[in-house]
Amino acid sequence: MSESCLEKLPYREYIVSGRVQGVGYRYFVLQAAARYGIRGRVKNLANGKVRVRASGEHLAEFALELAMGPRYSRVDHVESQELSETCGYENFRIE
Repeated sequence: MSESCLEKLPYREYIVSGRVQGVGYRYFVLQAAARYGIRGRVKNLANGKVRVRASGEHLAEFALELAMGPRYSRVDHVESQELSETCGYENFRIE
């Protein structure tokens, strides 16, 4: 069992809709993750939305950042659900 599996941090998926592609949203999420010590992935989806999978202790604060977005974005909705996985990622990256 890896060290990250022992931590059993909360693990959530966020689907962000609005003007969130082509505006630096994924890089904004990467920076927010670094500020809050969040591990996970961010990815553009074919339907124009962005998917964020994240684990960490400060997910509430991180989620507030997701709802704000960078300067030229427009976040209309952030859908959130808890995931059942208990092993988080070792870092945060853009897919």
